[in-house]
Amino acid sequence: MRFFGKNRFQSGLLLCVFCVFLVTQGAVAQVELGGVQFHSLQGTVGFGYDGEYGVPEQSNHDTGVNGNLNTSGFYYNPGFLSFQANTYYERADSSSDSVSLSNAKGYTTGAAIFGGSQDPGYVSFAQNWGQSSTYGLAELGAGLNSTNNNRDFAVNWLFKNLPVKNLSVYFTDNVNNVDIPGIGVTSDSSTKGFGVATSGYNIAGFSLGGGYQHSIGDSTSDLSGTDSETITGSGSSDVFHVISSRALPWHSNVTLSAYRIMTRSSSEGDRSDGDSNEFDASINSHVWRLPLSGTISYNDNVYQSVLQQLNASGQLVYLSENTPKIGALNMSLFSSYTLPHQVFVTGYISHQEEFVAGQSVGATAYGGNVGTGFGKFLKGLTVTIGMHDTATQVGNSGAGLVATASYRRNLGAWRFNANANYNQGIQTLLATTTESSMGASASVRRELLHRISFGASAGYGRSLFSNVAGTPSTEMRNAGVNFGWMKQSLSAYYAESLGNMIVTNQGLTPVPVPGLTSNQVIPFSGKSYNAGYGNALIKHTTLSLAWSKFTSTGTGTGLFSNLSSEQYSASLSYNYRKVNFIANFAHSQQGASVTTALPSNITIYYFGVSRWFNFF
Repeated sequence: MRFFGKNRFQSGLLLCVFCVFLVTQGAVAQVELGGVQFHSLQGTVGFGYDGEYGVPEQSNHDTGVNGNLNTSGFYYNPGFLSFQANTYYERADSSSDSVSLSNAKGYTTGAAIFGGSQDPGYVSFAQNWGQSSTYGLAELGAGLNSTNNNRDFAVNWLFKNLPVKNLSVYFTDNVNNVDIPGIGVTSDSSTKGFGVATSGYNIAGFSLGGGYQHSIGDSTSDLSGTDSETITGSGSSDVFHVISSRALPWHSNVTLSAYRIMTRSSSEGDRSDGDSNEFDASINSHVWRLPLSGTISYNDNVYQSVLQQLNASGQLVYLSENTPKIGALNMSLFSSYTLPHQVFVTGYISHQEEFVAGQSVGATAYGGNVGTGFGKFLKGLTVTIGMHDTATQVGNSGAGLVATASYRRNLGAWRFNANANYNQGIQTLLATTTESSMGASASVRRELLHRISFGASAGYGRSLFSNVAGTPSTEMRNAGVNFGWMKQSLSAYYAESLGNMIVTNQGLTPVPVPGLTSNQVIPFSGKSYNAGYGNALIKHTTLSLAWSKFTSTGTGTGLFSNLSSEQYSASLSYNYRKVNFIANFAHSQQGASVTTALPSNITIYYFGVSRWFNFF
């Protein structure tokens, strides 16, 4: 992926700001140039000195401009063409809002076309270079420092007056490059999507609609060092769908849908092609005072459907060739009733059939829940308790317990909030696999004397699939504490996660369905630590300090098997009217034992001044 030079971008941004400043002198409302009318134009221009040194970066010192420009307006008429655009250039660590380890620049444009007509459309284009981000697991709040370059293009159009009713068309084209310093990993990926949909047909009382979506993607990951390796892959999917709904007597309605999904994927010479068909039906009704909700769903290839959902979102995943073809039939009926004294009762029955290699396995489950509040005895407490039982062809698999509890109460200056849940033997997409989980979270806050505040939180979660060999439980733990005094704040946070995860070009994602086989599924164990301090005691002055650390260990040899990343930063800013003086410092280091790439150890500092302009 190639990008134009830094000097050209800086000069262009500065020239745009200067020209706009000359043209708009004396303007107070709107400006019209050649039929284009601008609603607003704001921006920031700054100048500063920055330095960078470490490994693998060479020592570098420089001065230059930075800033941004935002505008919006229309051409001829807002209902004909309206637009918005912004461009920016940020020197490394030149922002007080976030830490950036590299120079970042880019622009975003969007235009609504024929917005006041029956055929409105929207076109957008964005390109960014050098954006600092985190590659890892979102639940941990930390990960590996990475630099992203991306380009996004999208077109959406709706046609209401064609013979095909309410025809909507879209096209997307996304390109992304991720570089993880110190780990020696560079990833390039691209996805394209196209789709059409129509709705608004009525036949025999049924409302009909349908559509088609096509997506294609490819990725290339390079691991540098003496153990260098290049991994390539590609995938595509085609989805046809039809959906229908109809109102029925007795305040009832029914919804029917059908999907045809075709997926193709390959990675390092291995191919995984498959098709799946899915049919769904749901009905909602009332019998006397009882609301009833029933669903029927059939999918003849569960894993291929999950693969298509991941790939369509840009998370390219490739299944192993020996992944079995599993069909699933799910049926359920649910009802609820409210008794006196705020007692809420629910009941359900469900049946599943799993089809593998010409054989079928069925499971029937039924159960009920009772929920109520204990305001008379313990204000703020709500408890729900239920039981369910599951039976298969082999026999009864035992009863399971379902329980939830929540507590929220203010006692004087104390604020309490707690939640807990326990689920045993809950059915999944597959009849032979159940999931058991438990979790709890609690938080407390107290306003103390002399404007002192205290807060703390903690959480724990664990889940496990049954009858899936080699699948460990997934666990998550976190805890945090914060203090406040006058205009100061101090916080600390810890999180830990372990279990099987899927490595994608966008980071880690949990395994969505039990038994999914892919060389991208890895055992993961990670911990993150975060701490921060903020001070605004001096008028117009803000001081912030931050520290974070991420570690990952495991028994494998993959990317997240044994690595660490640590970062600390400081920012001091002073605002005088529209002028902002800023001084920033950041240090980042990270590395991994599974690669011979040099660990990254970078220090960046910046001193500068900026001014905000509101041209009109």
